[in-house]
Amino acid sequence: MAPLRRTPSSGRRYPPGAVPDLPFLPSDPSQLERIAAAFDPEAKVLRSIETLAPVEGRRVALLGTAPLLAARLAERGATVTTVEPSVAVAAATTFTATGLADHSVDVAIATWTGFDGAADAAELAEALRILVPGSGRLLLLKDYGRDDLTDARGPERTAHLLARSRRDGWLLTSGFRLHVIHAWWRFADVAQGTEILNAALGGAAEPVIARLWQPRLAHNVSVFHLTAAES
Repeated sequence: MAPLRRTPSSGRRYPPGAVPDLPFLPSDPSQLERIAAAFDPEAKVLRSIETLAPVEGRRVALLGTAPLLAARLAERGATVTTVEPSVAVAAATTFTATGLADHSVDVAIATWTGFDGAADAAELAEALRILVPGSGRLLLLKDYGRDDLTDARGPERTAHLLARSRRDGWLLTSGFRLHVIHAWWRFADVAQGTEILNAALGGAAEPVIARLWQPRLAHNVSVFHLTAAES
């Protein structure tokens, strides 16, 4: 398993190949900042994180590459450590070994990656190991799968996301609760929306663009959250 790299968050730009503050790898990485600016300009995701797990004066581990979120949490008084995922079998990304000390984290946030397959139980065990017992909070940011981008995801990915949010799915039966954020992509006009969606999603954007008649798109976000049990 490749070694983890923990890096300071302030002033960091997106590294090549990263999954950056977004639930997908942009088709055109050169447009990354522009794409990120169009997603959730109302900062609903950030506000929900602060509601579910206040960060002021707390130690926060970001599991995934999210420099914009890291900077915003730091501005709100958090001490932020970014933990990039290890690469496991079949190029799946995992957080089964973070390299952080036991009970050293108040809030852990998985930013769009990890906790999505066979390594779920091991990743949860690792997150609970690093969290403070009784008060540590774990948040998982995921697509909800029911919004204007459904056609771009395709039926297989959509079915997977819907299964993850079922009451009898692994996450909810493992103690997580689900909070859904009704976020938006917003553009100056439809022409700009077409450009940004093409840069973000490539050919997968075609069915979404075909129905783009106003400069916005609904994008629902799942936040699965739980509190670490007392040891």
